[in-house]
Amino acid sequence: MATMTSALYILGDVDRVRESIERHLLAGRLDALKQFSDTLTAAVGILAQRIHQAFSADIIMAGGDDVLFYVPQNRFSKADLETIAQQFTSESGCTISFGVAADIITAYVNLRRAKSSGGNAIIGSGAIP
Repeated sequence: MATMTSALYILGDVDRVRESIERHLLAGRLDALKQFSDTLTAAVGILAQRIHQAFSADIIMAGGDDVLFYVPQNRFSKADLETIAQQFTSESGCTISFGVAADIITAYVNLRRAKSSGGNAIIGSGAIP
């Protein structure tokens, strides 16, 4: 991927997915697990579309319970990402955490910080808009 100046990486991960899967598996509720998986898959697809449209983002990855985007910094808004995250929660029943930074490693570290704070958080480096 070509390097863009003044761009941000947005790395997102749905919170507590493993726990939900284990709960259904250990209770033998395979129909509920399938419904959970189908709902999550659809919601991640819609999330990817919304982020792409809102920020003119390049989608690097959107699958499972993870998303990764490359966003022109002048198009990014934390408030807009918060709104998109709230829509995701309404549609999927799951919260999502994001790490935002000018480089992928720091975005990953920020995502880990967001998740370790209890999830449902957006952590950025410096003054993200």
